[in-house]
Amino acid sequence: MTAPPREPRSRSGRIAKTVVQLTGFLIGLAMLGWAVSLALSEENRDGLSRLGQADPVQIAALLGVTSVGFVVSGLMFWLILRPVRDLRATDVVATNMVAIFLSYLPFKLSALFRVAVHRQRDGVPLAVIGPWFGAVGLVLVIPTIPMVGFSILRPEIDAVWLAVTIVGTLGLAWIVSAIARTIGGRRGLEKARTLAARFDLLLINRVVHSEAFEHLDESLGMFAGYGHVLKTMGLRVIDIIAFCGRFWIVSRIVGVELSFEDALLASVIYFFIGVFFPFGALGSREAGTAWLLAAVDSSLNTGDLALITVVVTGAEVIVSLISGALGLAWLRPDRLLRQLRGTDPGEHAQAHAPADPEP
Repeated sequence: MTAPPREPRSRSGRIAKTVVQLTGFLIGLAMLGWAVSLALSEENRDGLSRLGQADPVQIAALLGVTSVGFVVSGLMFWLILRPVRDLRATDVVATNMVAIFLSYLPFKLSALFRVAVHRQRDGVPLAVIGPWFGAVGLVLVIPTIPMVGFSILRPEIDAVWLAVTIVGTLGLAWIVSAIARTIGGRRGLEKARTLAARFDLLLINRVVHSEAFEHLDESLGMFAGYGHVLKTMGLRVIDIIAFCGRFWIVSRIVGVELSFEDALLASVIYFFIGVFFPFGALGSREAGTAWLLAAVDSSLNTGDLALITVVVTGAEVIVSLISGALGLAWLRPDRLLRQLRGTDPGEHAQAHAPADPEP
């Protein structure tokens, strides 16, 4: 008796995933509706009035800081990959701008778009793309550790706070670089596996032979140069400052006036909810940031925070619409569609080796 065909099971699996993604997206929209209802509530009448009378200079500053963050995050993607593949910075920034706009939607369209463009258009193999994105994840997290960690102990941004966070970031960059030189890349992976086999520890052997560890190890291979790690983390710090600036400017516009400490915490919460919420960033960031920040700082009002986060998102949507359109135009939609179908290799189908690899 022949085994039953697996197609119905795979089809049902796809349907289940689609239902989960749509449900999550609708939950995000419901969360956005809750945040908007708080933002437009009667108690925020004064803030809404101030928003309607906002100084054009403040609006321009908000849109400008948001745009800076978009460009810097794209440059971060480009710089991290450079020791392995030398893509054109403008292409990676343009791809990042389109991906930011797609991040509002479900089905992981943002990540799928990045993979498709860099694989089909730029010729970056999947074996490199996975570790590349893993390396980006490391850079997104590491510089926030000393900032947030020391803020818990000393919730005041002053000279001591700056000194400790700078030294902490430099130290973490050195540690990552040292680990990368030791076990990063394909050679490092073989070293780790040989060492694990020598000690014959079952759990460690399983870990070092897992696909996740292989991706992590290849990601570390992009950080062998300490100077290169510092450059990437420097871009991440600029990105964090730009995010913090968005919240700080909006708070001044609506008359709530968050402290730099609260603006920094709000920006970190807002960013990481957007990164890790699996059903699209829209709604989860606004509601989650307002609720969590109010829980951390009891002096802040959830309605005020909802208004701030909704305005931050509104400015981001405006910038992402414009930058996403510009990024798509730069990538040339006609050629991009042909490249994604595999009928046009494109002028950048072969990614080049780095022009000046770090030692």
